[in-house]
Amino acid sequence: MTSAKGRNIREASLHVDRNIAGTFDPAKGRTVILGKDLARENIYQAFDSVFRKPRVNINAYVAMTDGTAEDLLTHLSENEVEKAEFFYELFDSSE
Repeated sequence: MTSAKGRNIREASLHVDRNIAGTFDPAKGRTVILGKDLARENIYQAFDSVFRKPRVNINAYVAMTDGTAEDLLTHLSENEVEKAEFFYELFDSSE
């Protein structure tokens, strides 16, 4: 798992891209987890740079957490290697 901070989604994506092998592609994302503070703000601004790309999967699950997304991800056991897959399966089975 990797994470990055930035002033906006695009800047954070650039930081992630520098820290992984290959190229970061938000079109492969199947889940999006937002912290409560971000969800209360204008979420369209957060998604704007992502949805402008024609290949982005707009069928991704979007969830909100009471704290931050980082808190939720770090709360899972370090042994949970596939955290993204865990959340996708959780949301899919809940649906």
